[in-house]
Parts: sequence; structure tokens; C-alpha cells
Amino acid sequence: MAAQGQGKNSTSNFFAVLGVGLGLIGGANFVTAYFTKEQRNKIVATPFSSVNDVLNRVEMGSSPIGPIKLQGRIGTDVPIQCEIAHERGAIYEKKTTGMWYSWADKSSNSEYVENVFRRGSKFYIHGGNPANRIYIQIPNNSNLPTLEQVHSHEEPGGNFLLSSFLSLFRVRYPYKYIISESILPLDRNLFVLGNVTKSRDGVIQLTMPKAWERKGIMTLQSEDEVIEEMETSILNQCITGTLLTGLGVASLITAFMSRNQ
Repeated sequence: MAAQGQGKNSTSNFFAVLGVGLGLIGGANFVTAYFTKEQRNKIVATPFSSVNDVLNRVEMGSSPIGPIKLQGRIGTDVPIQCEIAHERGAIYEKKTTGMWYSWADKSSNSEYVENVFRRGSKFYIHGGNPANRIYIQIPNNSNLPTLEQVHSHEEPGGNFLLSSFLSLFRVRYPYKYIISESILPLDRNLFVLGNVTKSRDGVIQLTMPKAWERKGIMTLQSEDEVIEEMETSILNQCITGTLLTGLGVASLITAFMSRNQ
């Protein structure tokens, strides 16, 4: 009888812990969905202006302006050329990713970024005439904007068997490397959200609002694509949160019934 009682308690405790854990994860999904929705609403509520309209308002003395949404063509006076692909852009990034075998998930696709080289020149957006431009200031702690990959190739690393053996001791020993190049392409539409100001030396520039620095909007996607992506994310987070919370409640009910049998 004592052994049976201990077994019931163990089962009950297991389902209780599982239920609480699932409930917490489900709740986290709802919180994430809430903040994503808040950001989506802020984007929708922010007024949209053309580059030329903003330039006219600044010249008339309206500065700072914002936050506002803008979309313009990307330009730079000093384009940067890729080392391998020879494509030119305003920002250039070369990334080396090591691939190693993971015994934890039985996958040879585990990866980590070995090295990232990034170089950029001062760039701007314009509404059709590059002479009428708004320069873009990217915060230092931001990963913006989204770059476009233009090249990728593999290079051999170490021995695969040795990589597999060392992974048993959680040692990352890549058996191959993936070298990729990405750029911020020129003459492409860039969708941005920020404040427009005119500096003392007369340079008109867009900066990120403080509250948006880490999650600001500066992307090659259109506004509609950004909103659609956010709404899909909100829906998925709510569905996941509902399922996990439901499973958590079911686990807690099972724990209660097991304890009282």
C-alpha cells in the first residue's frame, strides 16, 4: 500500500509540474503576442509620408518630424563591393558559419556563427531624385536593416568523425564552413519608421525613436508585408499559447485526480 501511495504521489507530482510548466510557456506566448500586437498597432497608427513631402516640411522649418513612416530608394555616394560576388551595396556583411555534428539532436546541421565581418557606408533614401535625400542613422545596438544574401558556398573543415567524437564532450569542431555574403542593395525600396531632423550642418536624417531602437522598422519588405508577417506571428503565438495552456490545465486535472484516487 505504501509503495502504491508513493507511486500515486510521483505520478501526481509529475503531472502537476508538467501542468505548471506548460501553463507558464503558454502564458509567455500570450505575452509575446500582446507586445507584437502593440508594435503592430503603433506601426499602423504612425502616419505615412513621402520623401519629398518630408523634405519640403523640413525646409519650411518643421523639424523634428516624427515618428513617421517612409519608403524610398536606397542610395549611397560610396558603394561597397562584395569580395566574392562583386555585387555592390550600401552595407556589406561576410559571415562564416561552422557546421558540426550534435549528438543531442542527432543532427549534422547544428551550426554557430564563427565570424562576422561587416562594413557600411553612409546611405540615404530618395523619392526618385538622389539629390533630394534623407540620410539613415542606424543605432549601434540594432541589427537593422535586413540584408539580402547574394552569395553562399561551402568550404571543408575538419574530419567528420573527429567532429562527431568531440561533440560528445560539447566541443565544437566544424567539419565544414558556410561562407555567405549579404548586402543592403542599391536602388531598392527601403521601408523605415523614425524621426526626421536637420542637423546644424544642414544634413537631413532619419533616426530611430529611443523606444524603437532594438525593434525599429528598417526593412526591404513593404509595410503590408511587415504587417502581414506580424499578424501571422500573433495568430501562431495565440494558437500555441491556447494549446499549451489547455494541455497544462489537463495535466493539473490529471494530477488532482491521481492524488485523490
